Amino acid sequence: MATPRTNGSATERIRPIGESVRALQRDTRDLLGAIEQVSSSAGEALREQIDERPYATLGAAFVTGYVLGGGLSFRLATMLAAAAGRASVAHMLTRGIARPAPATRGGKTS
Repeated sequence: MATPRTNGSATERIRPIGESVRALQRDTRDLLGAIEQVSSSAGEALREQIDERPYATLGAAFVTGYVLGGGLSFRLATMLAAAAGRASVAHMLTRGIARPAPATRGGKTS
């Protein structure tokens, strides 16, 4: 006669669940700590930018609000991003060719 198969006692089945919950809690605490560090760093960087370039920061905030408010279509945003990318690459190339880095001697520019 066949005996019914069991997967172990209830305590044995609950133990791995408890370990998983503790691991999840630990990972969640680590994630929250990392998020706090990133938000603190971002806040400091934003304060620096506001102090150094107030008008550029205000313009970036305006554009961000406009885009998040739905004022910019996906197609137009894609076209603008592509144009900005091409312009920045062209600027980097011409800047690199036109003005080579100054030679240094003993930590001082010559």
